[in-house]
Amino acid sequence: MNVERLKLLADTIEKGVVEFPDLGHVVAFNMAMIFISTDKIRVFDRSDILEPEKVTACGCNMGFTILLFSDDKLKRAVAEFSLVSDEQFDFYTEAKLLLDLDAEQAVSLFYGRMSPTITGERVANVIRRLILTEQVDWSAIAY
Repeated sequence: MNVERLKLLADTIEKGVVEFPDLGHVVAFNMAMIFISTDKIRVFDRSDILEPEKVTACGCNMGFTILLFSDDKLKRAVAEFSLVSDEQFDFYTEAKLLLDLDAEQAVSLFYGRMSPTITGERVANVIRRLILTEQVDWSAIAY
């Protein structure tokens, strides 16, 4: 596991909404989607999103991993909602490698709970527990 990246991921998504000025997006954490423009789906029925009018996109922990740690070409492709030169891209594998997770950890972290009601704060707690125990445990969070 890449503990430093996991810590930064937890700290970032805990904020709930993060500005990525170099990508031209203000991204809200949403565990139900990898990355999507707010024009494509309505996602702001949550009280934890302050100033939803400023948010331009939403992403889950996998999407935030790509935006934080991937190379600029891929970050831009994700931010522009397109894939690099029509290639199929495996976001799961990229995020797994960027965080140096084993398959069990990655599947549990990225697909264990896919719900728009799970806040960044709750997922940050799951990530911090992963750092301590090397296990992904969703049982400690409330829905």
